[in-house]
Amino acid sequence: MSRFLRPLITLLACLLAVFLVMGWQGIQRQEGIKADLAGQITIALELKTLREAAEAEGQDILVTALDDSLAQLAPAARDFAESSQAEPLPQQLTASADALVQFGLETDSLEDRARALAAVTRLWSAALSEGITDNKYPAALAQKIKELENFTCTSPQGEAPEPSSSLEQMQEVLYRINYASEVYAARADKGYTGLAAKARALAQQSAALRDTVTPVLICSQRLEAIQPSYPTVAPEEAESQLRDLTATLPALSMEVFSDPAVSTAEDSIEVLALALALHTLD
Repeated sequence: MSRFLRPLITLLACLLAVFLVMGWQGIQRQEGIKADLAGQITIALELKTLREAAEAEGQDILVTALDDSLAQLAPAARDFAESSQAEPLPQQLTASADALVQFGLETDSLEDRARALAAVTRLWSAALSEGITDNKYPAALAQKIKELENFTCTSPQGEAPEPSSSLEQMQEVLYRINYASEVYAARADKGYTGLAAKARALAQQSAALRDTVTPVLICSQRLEAIQPSYPTVAPEEAESQLRDLTATLPALSMEVFSDPAVSTAEDSIEVLALALALHTLD
């Protein structure tokens, strides 16, 4: 009998060894995938936890915004991310948004920066539209903006960076908004009466934004010169022009997140772009 058992035992031992090796290799592969997707998993965890809180309270617009951001992540990252116990929606919104802001500003990955900060823009805009929060910015971003309020710089620092088309376009639109609104406010008695009050407020808001971004852009050698004039239109087209320009500014600001010409080390630029992406010009 032992003559038959010995080969069988040997075969079983060999099979067990093969299975152990295959299992170990599978674990190693899984750990490698997790390591490669670590940033996306971090983002997915916050999005899935917030989604759970939003779904529990029937906030469909926020759920849709979160689903749109989750769709930008690798399926494996979504699978690996297990949502933690969600807090009540207002608290979870604050916690998840702040975590994504911090991650987006600190990561060295251009792709993860774009995913995280774009997700913040979508979810916070949705939360504002639904009245879940009345704070203009997530707390972590508001603190970063506050730190920039006293930022001063009169001369460029370091070597000139690679040109950024997204930053150039963002500034141009901001300048165009400011110029056109100032012109329409000044022409109240020349057919722009119905738009004058709104144009005056818009001119003040856009000027404040311009003054905020200017020192940072000077220091980073990314400030675009303001042109003597920008296109204006007839009174019947003016409101539509301003509406289109103000709608374009957030979209252009979001493009900065994925612009390889903007280094992940340029935290101040990232903060400004995120602020402009979330800023609603009324």
